[in-house]
Amino acid sequence: MKINLTKTSFIAGMLFMATAWAGSAVADEHSTYFKAEMGGAYNIPTIYTPAYGTLKTEVDPYGKYIYFKLYYENFATKVRQANIHFSSKFANGGANLFLCGGPKPACPEYSGYVEGKLYAEDIIGPAAQGIEPGDIKSVIKAMKKGLTYGNVHTEEYKAGEIRGQIMPVEKERKKRGAMGM
Repeated sequence: MKINLTKTSFIAGMLFMATAWAGSAVADEHSTYFKAEMGGAYNIPTIYTPAYGTLKTEVDPYGKYIYFKLYYENFATKVRQANIHFSSKFANGGANLFLCGGPKPACPEYSGYVEGKLYAEDIIGPAAQGIEPGDIKSVIKAMKKGLTYGNVHTEEYKAGEIRGQIMPVEKERKKRGAMGM
């Protein structure tokens, strides 16, 4: 039996790459560091905007708080609020908590940086989706499963102008230190 090594090697390589890619896209139940690259292209519906941002989060190993760093820029209208929502990347979901705006201090208007710690009392739900106010453990579990996204809302796009799914970044953290920075 004659075997075509080139074809066999190609197929083996493709299977390896597919497995590696699939494994890297799956949320890690043990992750404590997360990141979302935010842009209008990730919104539902998609929004054409030059604005972009990054949200990095670190979960306390005891599940008591979520530390976050949010950076964004290039908005044409004022930023009203930024928050974390509960949903897959293919749907819109209710807000879990505010990062700035709403009950938190005002967001930087057009470009800016916000950081802080979020505790159980900062969790607002969404109760209609099974997460009760104050239930930080469920929000952390949702983050670990890739079921949360960062969203920045502006005067022009009240439902959100930029968005990004919050995903684990364990490998990045190991290379660069805490928070992957």
